[in-house]
Amino acid sequence: MIQNYDLVVIGSGTAAQVASSRVRAAGWSVAVIDHLPFGGTCALRGCDSTKVLISGVDAVDMARRMRGRGITGEAAISWPDLIAFKRTFTDPVPANHERRYAERGIDVFHGTARFTAPSTIEVPSVAFTLPPIASVGLGEAQALATGLRFRVNRQKVSNW
Repeated sequence: MIQNYDLVVIGSGTAAQVASSRVRAAGWSVAVIDHLPFGGTCALRGCDSTKVLISGVDAVDMARRMRGRGITGEAAISWPDLIAFKRTFTDPVPANHERRYAERGIDVFHGTARFTAPSTIEVPSVAFTLPPIASVGLGEAQALATGLRFRVNRQKVSNW
């Protein structure tokens, strides 16, 4: 079974959110595919989670520097507690992203996307009511969300 979309986005990070939301708002049919939990590297295991971990290290460093200047006692990091704190930020991300996509009318697919023809992507079925292999037909544009920038192959994008 082939499902046709105006835009198919591979990846679910920041670039995917921007690209898919903008073209969906313009009335296009959109699908997002990712083989990892939705949210992308930055939100789940890169930028954001790293900042949480670094803030713990910075707090200990600052306490050590301020010892004798109004700060007493020994500061230390409990890695299990810090990781648990980080997870309060990262654990909700995949479900929140999928909910936002659904609210916007964007279809999501879990699995590894594979180009099988210039205008066809196959995704092994791992979620939803898809056949064993779902063939997603590409429409007017394709976007590969590979990080903070997205690239769109525009064949006909006049209503952006």
